Amino acid sequence: MDEFLSLRCTEAARYMLEHHATVRQTAAAMGLSKSSVHKDMCKNLPKVDPVLGQQVAALLKYNKCQTKNCTISFYNKFYLISLSLYL
Repeated sequence: MDEFLSLRCTEAARYMLEHHATVRQTAAAMGLSKSSVHKDMCKNLPKVDPVLGQQVAALLKYNKCQTKNCTISFYNKFYLISLSLYL
């Protein structure tokens, strides 16, 4: 994988985790499209850094659950466990 792409993935992932940001917020902050950020987080990041990829996947699930007004007990627990690995 291209070094520029892997650096972009890790920077976007760290931004998302540090700011608890959505894909839309991350795209605006990084100057990228939402589809680029989403593809980077879902397809490219797990290849670059699997642990960081799991943490971002948990955040994406949490954010998705927030927009759907679903029960967040499972996702909240999974998200907090994943974040504890990051901190």
